Amino acid sequence: MRRGGFPLGCRFAILVPASLLLLGIQFLPYSPRWLLEVDRDDEAKAVVYKLHGKGNEIAAELEYQEMHDTIKAEARVKTRSLRTLVSTVPMAKRLFVAVGVQVFTQFTGINVINYFGPTMYRSLGITGHKSLLVQGIYGAVGPIANLFFIVFLLDRVGRKKPLVFGAGSFVCTFSILAAIVATNPVDSPLSNQTAQRAGIAMIFLTSVMFSLSFGPVSWVLASEVFPTHARALGTMVATCCNWAFNTMIGQVAPIGMDKVGWKFYMLFVALNLVDMIIIAIFFPETKGKTLEEMNEYLFDSPGIPKPNVNSHGGYALTKAVHAKFIPLIRFLLDYGAEPQCKNCLAIFVAIRQKDLALVKLLIERDDSSYTDCLGTGKRKRRKLEDRVVVNSAMLKAAVKCDARDIVDYMAREKGCIPDMQTLHMMAK
Repeated sequence: MRRGGFPLGCRFAILVPASLLLLGIQFLPYSPRWLLEVDRDDEAKAVVYKLHGKGNEIAAELEYQEMHDTIKAEARVKTRSLRTLVSTVPMAKRLFVAVGVQVFTQFTGINVINYFGPTMYRSLGITGHKSLLVQGIYGAVGPIANLFFIVFLLDRVGRKKPLVFGAGSFVCTFSILAAIVATNPVDSPLSNQTAQRAGIAMIFLTSVMFSLSFGPVSWVLASEVFPTHARALGTMVATCCNWAFNTMIGQVAPIGMDKVGWKFYMLFVALNLVDMIIIAIFFPETKGKTLEEMNEYLFDSPGIPKPNVNSHGGYALTKAVHAKFIPLIRFLLDYGAEPQCKNCLAIFVAIRQKDLALVKLLIERDDSSYTDCLGTGKRKRRKLEDRVVVNSAMLKAAVKCDARDIVDYMAREKGCIPDMQTLHMMAK
């Protein structure tokens, strides 16, 4: 049934997915990085905690602090100049990876199939309604494989391995396709229909392999290799290169298939072979790394300061002490948090809480290795130099709070000598 010259079935085919997208997007949280960029820090923190779920507060707090420090630092050097993308060697590496993966996506030859499928099917003896039917089935195979890969495999196998695997598979499929078309011309009475059907299978297999490799990975990799201050600019350049080569191949493909026939497919055999080698040697593996970790782990950019647990005057440790969040306190101390930040504010907070164990945890340092062989989870403790030297100000604070066990610990065990005012207070 038609209305206005456009089939109702086509309208519903567009309307249903669009409606699902419109409804589903209402349940998506804002990007925490974007919230930090627009100074909505509290909302960003809430989103990070929500995404981690209950029971993962330590990981959530550390990821938020790392994200906060990096984005705020990058905001001070944000630029819209294209020269930024080649201003340093690390940035040039990022640009090479992002542009490379987008250009290599076009070199897979997938869009030759997408745009000129009926022409390729005619070279394999498929014409008329059969050609349209095959093209319709082909259009459904790719998205199904794409969905399967994104949901079940992408974050397990990473980025680099699928790209190498995909490029290698295209070398095989296009080689076989070229051989079949070369040895089974359509106008020859000796053409083998079984071989021609195998050629159709190679085209379908190319679509499946693309959906398991370059299809989803190229967009993920191109966006995640750039730091926040250059991500929009870098992704824009990479996408422009994608469409530039897309246009070029779209213009060249019909001429190539008409003039040289099966030899045109050998171009993609060569291109994918080169792509596979370049990806295997030069492309990084980004699986399991946050956007902030890319700087140190992959590109070692000196322009962005390394996030640390002592940022904002040791706020994370002081906040954890205030909340008496012992697992997070231990975690921060193990990763280099310094209680002496802000004039030992974290220790003074622990003193006011009259918590001797917490004060000891902040002051004393011990070997935090675990006995993995026994599986008991108990710590092997070894006496090391204290993190902080106890001073008279700490002792005075303990006296004022009437925390007698802390006073005794500081005076007797740590040998802190009180000043005259503190002695007078202790004598009362």
